[in-house]
Amino acid sequence: MAHGFSNQLLLIPTFFLILIVSCCALSGTPLSFSLPIVLPTTSSGPVFPSFRELWDDPRSVSSLVTDKIAPNEIPYCILSDTLHLPDVSGAFRILVYPKGRLGRSRGSASAYLSFEPLEKGDEADVLWTLRLVDGQTNTTAPVVDSGGLPRSERSWSSGMTFVHESEAVDTCGRCRDWGSSVWAERDVLPALERGDLRAEGTVNICG
Repeated sequence: MAHGFSNQLLLIPTFFLILIVSCCALSGTPLSFSLPIVLPTTSSGPVFPSFRELWDDPRSVSSLVTDKIAPNEIPYCILSDTLHLPDVSGAFRILVYPKGRLGRSRGSASAYLSFEPLEKGDEADVLWTLRLVDGQTNTTAPVVDSGGLPRSERSWSSGMTFVHESEAVDTCGRCRDWGSSVWAERDVLPALERGDLRAEGTVNICG
């Protein structure tokens, strides 16, 4: 999984980002989405993490194992329903990390766009924006750092080529998932605990 931060666009070669933006500018109107982010009612899966989970997870091994054996009331990562887009072989999800990508209570929350290709070789060039919205109050959680490009105080945006995890090279703009930790935990948790949190935004598929 990609380890995105508020300044992560600095890691992407400038020529690549310009190429993505140029292609998407010619590819039509962005598609809007609104997906509920809901706490799971029960835990599922094996008690002990697999080797693949240990390898992919950015947290320490002890933290991951502890979370599996004695899970917190708020899960480390919450997955949205799948988002299917025209002419894309595969689907997308929004991943929300209420206590940040590293799972530490340091005041930040993270959200990522994740790609689930049907098979190796599937890929999609994507520009997207993302907002975390309290559905009860209809307010958008503020972005506490840079909102990506273009800058925004209420949404985060980026552009990447999404691929199968075995083909991901983040520094070349090719990833399986990508996001940021620009939201504050205090602005996300209340809506999440009430069941009112939504991930909203736009997706523009290039090509």
